[in-house]
Amino acid sequence: LFFTTLLARPQQYVISTFAGGAPPPLSSVATDTFIGSPSGVTTDGAGNSYFASVNCVFRVDSKGTLTRIAGTGASGYGGDGFAATSAKLSEPRGIALDGSGNIYVADAANGRIRRITPDGIIATVAGNGGFGFSGDGGPAVTATLANPGGVAVDGAGNLFIYDSSNLRIRKVSPNGIIRTIAGNGERGFSGDGGPALNASLTPGSGIAADSAGNVYFADTSNQRIRKIATDGIITTAAGGGTGGDGGPATQASLGFVFGVALDSAGNLYLSTGLSIRLVGADGLISTLLPPAAIRDPIAGVGPITVDRSGNVIFADVTGRIRRISPALDLTVLAGPGVPSIPPNQGPLSARLGYPSSVAADAAGNILIGDVNYSWLYCVRPAGTMNIIGHPQHPFAVAVDSSGNYYAADGGTIVKANFTGSTPPAPMVVAGGGTSTADDIPATSALFFAPTALAADGSGNLFLIDGGADVVRKVPASGIITTFAGGAPKGQLGDGGPATAANMCPRSLATDAAGNLYIGDICNGRIRKVTPSGIISTVAGGAPPPTTFPFDNGDGGPATRAVVSPRAIAVDNSGDLFILEGASVRKVSGGIITTIAGTGKAGYSGDGGPATQATFNGPSGIAVDSTGRVYVADSGNAVVRVLTPTSKPVFVSAVLDAASESAAAITPGKIVVVYGSGLGPADVTINTPSETSFGTSVAGTSILFNGIPAPMIYASANQAAVIAPYGISGGSSVQVVVRSSAGVSDAFTVSMAAASPSMFTLNLTGAGHVAAVNRDGSINTADQPARRGDFISLYATGEGQTFPAGKDGALANGVLAKPVLPVHVTIGGIDAPVAYAGAAPTEVSGLMQVVVYIPAQVQPGGYVPVELQVGPVSTGKGAAWIAVSDQ
Repeated sequence: LFFTTLLARPQQYVISTFAGGAPPPLSSVATDTFIGSPSGVTTDGAGNSYFASVNCVFRVDSKGTLTRIAGTGASGYGGDGFAATSAKLSEPRGIALDGSGNIYVADAANGRIRRITPDGIIATVAGNGGFGFSGDGGPAVTATLANPGGVAVDGAGNLFIYDSSNLRIRKVSPNGIIRTIAGNGERGFSGDGGPALNASLTPGSGIAADSAGNVYFADTSNQRIRKIATDGIITTAAGGGTGGDGGPATQASLGFVFGVALDSAGNLYLSTGLSIRLVGADGLISTLLPPAAIRDPIAGVGPITVDRSGNVIFADVTGRIRRISPALDLTVLAGPGVPSIPPNQGPLSARLGYPSSVAADAAGNILIGDVNYSWLYCVRPAGTMNIIGHPQHPFAVAVDSSGNYYAADGGTIVKANFTGSTPPAPMVVAGGGTSTADDIPATSALFFAPTALAADGSGNLFLIDGGADVVRKVPASGIITTFAGGAPKGQLGDGGPATAANMCPRSLATDAAGNLYIGDICNGRIRKVTPSGIISTVAGGAPPPTTFPFDNGDGGPATRAVVSPRAIAVDNSGDLFILEGASVRKVSGGIITTIAGTGKAGYSGDGGPATQATFNGPSGIAVDSTGRVYVADSGNAVVRVLTPTSKPVFVSAVLDAASESAAAITPGKIVVVYGSGLGPADVTINTPSETSFGTSVAGTSILFNGIPAPMIYASANQAAVIAPYGISGGSSVQVVVRSSAGVSDAFTVSMAAASPSMFTLNLTGAGHVAAVNRDGSINTADQPARRGDFISLYATGEGQTFPAGKDGALANGVLAKPVLPVHVTIGGIDAPVAYAGAAPTEVSGLMQVVVYIPAQVQPGGYVPVELQVGPVSTGKGAAWIAVSDQ
């Protein structure tokens, strides 16, 4: 039984980034830099333009210099309280500036609004990261948003949010309280002339506010610009009619409206796909773009803004930021560049655009097709990366055993040998003709759009043409035939000729025996076709789910599982790998399991168990001769690799419990360990004795430099512990987990004498501080502390204490205080510290700081608080409390 259990245990994988991931440059020439597809744009009074794209926020100055001011290019959430250039964003959309120079970003996929201060610190000001609707009347940081698409700020400091999937417009007052000002949550069009709260609207992102406090938003699918007046009444400001230029805007036909902007004179600008329309103060509408004088074609207009000089800045869907002057001069401010691919450098030094396909050959070469700029790259076994081809939109790439690559190049398939230092010019081997018939030369065939390729060891090329639900075969003779598919719907054909089977093929792979595997998306199956042409189902076939969540069949026979194959690969042992959604599944010995991905979108998990990682729209997969699995993580602009490992216990991260960041560990700091196999399936909380927490829970113990740490709780994927006080000295510490599943490799964490972080209401270490007012109430925007009163803050990471800290002890009797000095500022003003030390009755490592709020502090809902222990600070402007003047 013991050996059977070992054999049945699924292969574990560690994930890492293989290629791409180099962040956009901090500074570059704007017109020479790849900027992706900008989704938000705004300007400041100094003539700078700002836009959001590739999970970053950029600034273009008047000299044409592009500066990255937020984001790393990687999708995810993190970095609050620190430099915005090190933070992670996920699908940022609308952006806006307030009068103090703060930049607000709709961090859409994270369900948050982020704020970047003039000194470059990022924090969350609205949204708790969930997806839904809640929180009206309370602090914005605890509210739930749903895909926020746009933001605007008025002159009074009110923040407006286009809460897109909630079909609402929400307002955050300067004191941090959120409420809905428009939308009843129902999709449609209604409510004009009445209270905006009773109106129906559609999802969107374009939103603007004028100096009087009126709000305008692009009600996209209703083909209108709508206005929320200061008295709460909603009306249509433009659109809804059948008229054209020169007439009233409210009688005009607009089409889908995406962006809206206002200038200082009250003129209203709106983007409608291929044009920019202008509504003057007289209410009449005209077309600003494209005027006949402009010859440079516009592929599509996205978000727009207007600067103080009357220039309209907009995002062109071709990946450019453009400006049209009052004199109708059109200028490119940023883009299009190409992703950075340094020749003969490591693949991690590259910036990819949109890697959509990946292939591996027997010699260890990895090919990557990037559809954004039609590059084909090769990563050699020596670790260097080069461009080897320039096919059009290489959605499909394959390699054969002779060192040739095949790539989709528009309506053709091209072939070239890539083993030499200078790859020869590719030759067309299929497509480019006019016939869809079989038994003709492949170069005479007409293809709509080849979407998948595979080559076998006998010189056969297989392809899927997006225009027909069949698989075509091109043998060495060059005569093309239909190899699989073409039967009527419902005729699966298992056990018979593949040409008598119905299918919707979307992906292909071959094995060493010459079998062809087909990802059949509409039948939810992986089909196998032998060299003689007989078809069968090897995975999938379970009825489609009717409820959520559902059992996808993991751990059972693959032919009883629910599968939705986007891409497939087969290794030398015949194991099948299936890319679906944001996960990778494996079929081995007929049993299917998930080997990578949580199913949620993001970019996380590198260095840890692949099952805890997140992907963002992956679209390609390959496996090499060593069993390493490569995933084209398209939305993250990287290629990830899954490396087999025999370790059942992983540590993927050790994070500060207050900030959820990889800040340095200090003696006594409360931390959370993430990974796999760390403990029981469900969370088990360690119950302390009358005096302390023990160092083991549910069979799990965690050691720091060999010293057992007091445990707070443990589960399969995370555990909370308190770093032992005995780890002093040195610049790093080794963390090892022992659980019933085994022992992890050592995980190295940096160490410092002090590394403070404050607990906040959103559990990020930034945002509204989890503080207690003098009367015992939690400090919130609607329960502020008073100037001239005391408030208690809670933190961890203060380091060594006097008396010396005791591991896991509950703070009773003589309360330990940090050895290093503690300093606090509130609103930028030094705040006297009445007490800094162990929080009474709580575990050692939780520090309470009682401070006096100076009378000079300016009251408000966002009063910054900075905590410093020794020389280390929590950062300026990252965390705040609410303060009143009474």
